[in-house]
Amino acid sequence: MQSATAPAKKTPSLQHNTISLATPADVRYWMNTLGLGEEQLRLLVRMHGTDARPIRAALSAKMKNSQAA
Repeated sequence: MQSATAPAKKTPSLQHNTISLATPADVRYWMNTLGLGEEQLRLLVRMHGTDARPIRAALSAKMKNSQAA
């Protein structure tokens, strides 16, 4: 039995902001979280690596640029 103060379990990729394209559950999670299709997600991982932080930054910059236009 878990204590009431035990932290909720998270998948390792969520703890570390790492996107694993080899894990279908990870791909679905990040597609939903970032609002992307699978091809877009795979392209961004090829461009920026598997760390979600630079991918989020790139998406944020893209949104700012599209709003400024």
